[in-house]
This record gives sequence, structure tokens and C-alpha cells, in this order.
Amino acid sequence: MLRLLRDGWDVVCLIRRNVAPAREKVDCLMADLDDLHSLHLAERLAGPIDVLFHAGAALPAADRSLSFYLVSNAMATAALLEAAEAWRVRSFVYTSSLLVI
Repeated sequence: MLRLLRDGWDVVCLIRRNVAPAREKVDCLMADLDDLHSLHLAERLAGPIDVLFHAGAALPAADRSLSFYLVSNAMATAALLEAAEAWRVRSFVYTSSLLVI
């Protein structure tokens, strides 16, 4: 994100819960990432999107069920891919939230 800001890109983060942006010049929009309607509302607020980086995922916790992870991770990724197609995003970058060995 820092590199994008240094290179002059406008950065907007879609987040699941209301948090303050970690950096100035970054807008954070709350959206239900597995709900296309919520994503389309966020896109209208954000404006045109050239590149979508997907780095969000629910991390393992003892009190969460398998269905929670399926909705939070797999279904959210599918919804973001569908949204990216509808928004005519030029590039979709999918990255892991954890170190992959």
C-alpha cells in the first residue's frame, strides 16, 4: 500500500469492520465482502477501480466454525471476483494474508 501511495495511486480499502485508516490519504469503506449488493454500494462510493488487491481473510481461531471460514474466505473471494468483472477491473491481485510455505 505504501508503494501505491508513493507512486501516486488513490488507495481505497474495503474492510469488514469499522477501523480507522492506517495511513493518511487512504479511504476505508465498510462492506460485507461476501455480499454483491454491499460490494456494489462500496464501488459507487469509491469510484472507478483499476486494480483490485484481495488480501483479506478470516484467520484461524478456536471459536470459529468451518462454515464461517467458507463464507468469510471462499465466498468473499468469489463475490469479489464477480464484482471485479462487473466493475471492469483491469487486474485482480489475490494474495495470502499469511506466510505460505
